Amino acid sequence: MNPFVELARKISLARHRSKVPHAICPLSKCKEAVVLVDGTKPQVQECVDAANAFFSARHINCRIFVINTLKEFAGSPVAGAQLLTRKNVKWYGRSKRSKKHPCVNAGEDLLINLAGPENFTAYYASVCAKAKFKVGVYDTKAQLFDVLVSNTESYSQKQVFLQISNIISSVI
Repeated sequence: MNPFVELARKISLARHRSKVPHAICPLSKCKEAVVLVDGTKPQVQECVDAANAFFSARHINCRIFVINTLKEFAGSPVAGAQLLTRKNVKWYGRSKRSKKHPCVNAGEDLLINLAGPENFTAYYASVCAKAKFKVGVYDTKAQLFDVLVSNTESYSQKQVFLQISNIISSVI
């Protein structure tokens, strides 16, 4: 990777890292949720539909972001989600903050990151989120997530989200 990009990422993460304590909390205390979906994987629409159905049944306001920052990505829209492409992120991978571009972190109670560690935009959003409860699919040294779900069998994002929804529903 380009050393300038790597340096810019480290500086941005250090500057915008959330200092809000987070821990496991029940869904009954959640009013806002953010779901980050990897747009490079197949069956994105099914995962978005499952997330919308889960949160609307519990009367939780949910914002879903499909993240695909690949150069060759054309940008096909996904119903029920906001798309983050190369034009929505800065040159080093951080999502832009302006009126034209969707704001990823805006005071949510629950953050679910279904994107892998190679997706810096999703990682950045997870690190900087002021969410009270964070769920992810990969482990980091920084103990970023309160609940980790392993996807060693290469299940689809919908199947992983359904497992996550079962886990967070059982938290009392």
